[in-house]
Amino acid sequence: MLSTAKAVYSHGDLYDNFVQTFKRTSWSDLPGSDFLILGYGLGSIPAILEKMGHEFQYTGIEKDANVIYLASKYTLNDLKSPVHLYEVDAKDFLSQQQKTFSAICMDIFVEDEIPTLFTTNKFIEQLKTHLKKNGLLFVNTIKPKDEEENTLTPFQKKLQKAFPDGTFIEVGPNAVFVNQVSAINK
Repeated sequence: MLSTAKAVYSHGDLYDNFVQTFKRTSWSDLPGSDFLILGYGLGSIPAILEKMGHEFQYTGIEKDANVIYLASKYTLNDLKSPVHLYEVDAKDFLSQQQKTFSAICMDIFVEDEIPTLFTTNKFIEQLKTHLKKNGLLFVNTIKPKDEEENTLTPFQKKLQKAFPDGTFIEVGPNAVFVNQVSAINK
């Protein structure tokens, strides 16, 4: 487990917000097996998906060299799937990369906040540009604090506007945005 006083960054295959989301996801129409993870952490996402019987080819983006060291030491060798892990800021990676991906998972936090530069319309457009047609986008967000139950944060509203067919899967304090409600089993 990789955590701080305010946040859990990685918790192996027990990272419940993704476990619950991925269990409800229909993977059958995914247009390939290349999976981009922005905010790789210790590799919870590949661990969860492998435990569910899915194998992908992962590109992991992690800005923190210490986290990459820990992932290399403790978790990468336990995965069957190929993982190409890069030490780079997610924004810089997307700006320099032309490749599109079948699935993108964004799990970028500093403590319990998504840094502002990853909540802009420009960054959301970059996510769209790098997603293959009919690809799946998963964005881990935090539900608003001390507000009405059905209220969305400004970032969540931007995601919904950019991907009008999307939905949120609520798990505890998190709400994972999925760009296609049709990919979610009831």
